[in-house]
Amino acid sequence: MLDGFGLPKSQPFSWEVFYPPNSATTTEGWRPWKKPRGASMVYIMMIAAGGGGGGGVSGNGTTGAGGGGSGGMSRWFGPAFALPDVLFVRAGSGGAGGATAGAGTTGTTSFVSVQPNNTGANLIMSQAGGGGGASATTAGTAGAIGSSGNFAWGALGLWVSIQGQAGAAGAGASNGTGVSVTFGGSGITVSGGAGGGNGTGAGGAVSGAGLVPTIAGATTTNPGSPGFQANRRIDFTDVRAGFPPLLFTGGAGGGGAGAATAGRGGDGAYGSGGGGGGGTNNAAGVGGAGGRGGDGLVIIGAW
Repeated sequence: MLDGFGLPKSQPFSWEVFYPPNSATTTEGWRPWKKPRGASMVYIMMIAAGGGGGGGVSGNGTTGAGGGGSGGMSRWFGPAFALPDVLFVRAGSGGAGGATAGAGTTGTTSFVSVQPNNTGANLIMSQAGGGGGASATTAGTAGAIGSSGNFAWGALGLWVSIQGQAGAAGAGASNGTGVSVTFGGSGITVSGGAGGGNGTGAGGAVSGAGLVPTIAGATTTNPGSPGFQANRRIDFTDVRAGFPPLLFTGGAGGGGAGAATAGRGGDGAYGSGGGGGGGTNNAAGVGGAGGRGGDGLVIIGAW
């Protein structure tokens, strides 16, 4: 049958998932994507990396650490002829959680480029990761909104970019509970991390919705639970099995402590923030570390 009109096929025949490289430098770790022969439409989804949670403060009577911010999400859908035959992709890595009394690290930026580098003139799509949580009560900053190195590319199709969700604040009082974060609060399927507790206070929870369960905050001295991920394997190779749901959350906050070691913040799932570590209200205690932010993902489908 001739495909004279270049219409989309009845089902996608090519899906690729790009994960972050092991390299910490942007001069390495680029992976090529080759446009399949005969493709008429292309869909690119970028889930930016989450920020790490802050580390809890030792001997401070009022604070727990803030959770890391989530990455944002960007999407482009358009005709295959608008793209070159080869693209180069580098997904961002999740930010490290803060050590005791240390701020979490911002998630690294994700890129889709026409060359294996992040030179602005070569970028088709880029998005900064979520910010790291603070060691005091301040929430982790939101993931920065995605931007394109050349907006003319976005104008050739349908372009949407949504900012990430801020992490929640840590406890603001002695024996206080960390602030919870709500999945879906920013209109995307990732979330920030919850805040850490203080003293006898629990860490903040991640409030779920729909298919996403609520993750309770950790009780005294216990680590926060890791973020929820609907499917541990992001596999698009068998379309008959259905696509994996892309639902991810941040980590729960670590429990506070007195003269002991407070709980560590939970690690975030893909694109989500790490939970804040618990703080102590006794000088003999040790603040809990922050949870790691979730890695970014880039998914490219062609019809």
